[in-house]
Amino acid sequence: MSPPTADCTSLESNILDLHEAIYASKMLLTYCSQERIPVSREALRVLVGAQHRGASESAESQRDFEVEFWSAFNEVMTSVAPVTIESLAASLGTYDFALEGATGTRPVARRTLAQQAVACFRRIALLVLLVLLGVQGYMDWGRMAHDQLRVLGERQAELEDELIRLVASAPAGAPLTVRGTPSYEHLARQRSAVEAQIANNFGALRSWSFWSAWSDPSDGDINPYRSHVLEREELTLTDEATVSALARERKLAETDTEKYELMVTAGMILSLLQAYVLPLLYGLLGASLYVLRTLQHQVRRRTYSPASNADFRIHMSLGALAGIAIGWLLSPGDEASASLSSFALAFLAGYSIDVLFGLMDGLIARIQLSTPGAGEREPHAEPEPCASLGEVEQRTLPA
Repeated sequence: MSPPTADCTSLESNILDLHEAIYASKMLLTYCSQERIPVSREALRVLVGAQHRGASESAESQRDFEVEFWSAFNEVMTSVAPVTIESLAASLGTYDFALEGATGTRPVARRTLAQQAVACFRRIALLVLLVLLGVQGYMDWGRMAHDQLRVLGERQAELEDELIRLVASAPAGAPLTVRGTPSYEHLARQRSAVEAQIANNFGALRSWSFWSAWSDPSDGDINPYRSHVLEREELTLTDEATVSALARERKLAETDTEKYELMVTAGMILSLLQAYVLPLLYGLLGASLYVLRTLQHQVRRRTYSPASNADFRIHMSLGALAGIAIGWLLSPGDEASASLSSFALAFLAGYSIDVLFGLMDGLIARIQLSTPGAGEREPHAEPEPCASLGEVEQRTLPA
């Protein structure tokens, strides 16, 4: 029998022929020696002797040898469990040698399948983390500008109401005498400061909403009622300073429609990011962390096999779906998530997807038990026996 020429990277199938099993026995014995796993002397004699058998043997001798070999092979496999041939092949390194005749060259280590899997899922986790940080920062930027605009808008409305009440408290027939008084000027300066802050936050929100450049621009129409009020005040004014102030107010009013549209659109985008995109990314990040931690455990114990990649991909898909489900069911303002935000719950659901499914299965089981008659089946009626030919004739013939 010629020496086996199998490569450890070719041992990807669960079904091994005799040559591959003989080569795999080398890896098993090497692993047992490294980990100090005891092997019986009889099994060691059979496995080592299999590598030095000759080709000139009778069929009966070959059959007896295979029986002894597979018995010893199974004994060693049982002692190293849960390590398998596939996991050892994925964990052991191989070497690429230079062509024969080349001098001064050294063998180059080739990355194992386990190392390739770790590098692949590590890149995926890093990509998910970078995308998550980008989306989270983008949402926080827009939310700060959006919330500031809402607060400043309420403050601006309060100041305008105070100015209206101040003008209404003026003597009859002389409403313009209030303008220029210290109280009116103080309120006007406060309103100007608030309007400046609104303009700055509006510019920040416009920069945040880069997608607004692709939409149709607002026509800038003023609210009809406010336009009518401004026109009436302009017709009754004679003071140039007051006329210029009203002109400035009209100019600010022209941007109200555009600001309102941008505020509504920004609020919708923020809600979508908070309810769908970020929970998905947090669930995917939790699943990526679970995969990396499991990979670390399997590589350390040499139990990783390429078949685990399918489980890892399924776990990441389920983690993303669980994150979206958490985003649907909970929001950061709910009482059920007072201690943990929906993002943290999405992360935990992506990491421990089995726990989440266990809770869901337990809830469904309790609902089924609480439903009356849910576990009972209606008894099936026994079919009537078929009538014989004589009975059919007696029923059909007249008496």
